Amino acid sequence: MARINNDMVRGTTGKVGDNFVYKTRKGKTFISKVPDMSKVVATKQQSENRNIFAEAVQFAKELMQDPVRSAAFARKKDETLYTAAIKEYMRMHGKKSPKDSHSRILCKELAIAGLSQRQINAALFILKTGRLTNDDCRKMNAISKPTATRDLKWMADKEIIQSNGVKGAGSYYIKGSWWTGMGF
Repeated sequence: MARINNDMVRGTTGKVGDNFVYKTRKGKTFISKVPDMSKVVATKQQSENRNIFAEAVQFAKELMQDPVRSAAFARKKDETLYTAAIKEYMRMHGKKSPKDSHSRILCKELAIAGLSQRQINAALFILKTGRLTNDDCRKMNAISKPTATRDLKWMADKEIIQSNGVKGAGSYYIKGSWWTGMGF
């Protein structure tokens, strides 16, 4: 790897043709041969991660094409929609995420609806058991009672869940009208 002192290429990164790669490390620009990756065999986990990343890119592109969904998608102030969508998809479909396609599709739709990971956990719990209490929400997410109450109220306002109408002990939540339109 050779260091380059030419002002025209200082700070340049990337592949040039099929032979060379520019790299910038700690403000210094280098040029080297393109590494030969032909004999490298990806592990099963690497292949799975690459597939998930390809799905994340597809998800971000689809989201960007839909103005309604993209406007509702939660993201940080200085973050592009594309980057936020990929990060959210990867977070939702990483090692600790549901592996069956039904749950993955549901998680994707819940993320688009703006739910946090805690709220998605609650929604999946309702799907699995049919109902959810404030105590269930607190225990599964290791959160305080006021935080669980805020999460559940927000989900009820969005009609993702609905209360059984009882206040205090004996109250629980079931699927709301949002699920009907989703086919779950």
